Amino acid sequence: MSNETEDAEPLICDFGFSTKLAEGETCTELCGTKGYMAPEILARQPYSYPVDIWSFGVMLYALMSVRLPFLVPNGVLDENNVQIAY
Repeated sequence: MSNETEDAEPLICDFGFSTKLAEGETCTELCGTKGYMAPEILARQPYSYPVDIWSFGVMLYALMSVRLPFLVPNGVLDENNVQIAY
């Protein structure tokens, strides 16, 4: 939020990995914040702007419910992109 008053405006930040794609262009990099990444990113499939809509929806859900919509276990992805929880 822009400040701590009732009239504060929401702020969105952290566009360090952002890139502008041409029509029909896709990305394949695995980047983002676990819990907010769309399934196609985690599956390492080519993706485009719809993943941003997914992440925005997760963010809205988190803001309204004070929790993420999906369980996000600790761990890493194995060579088959399967979450290995600790």
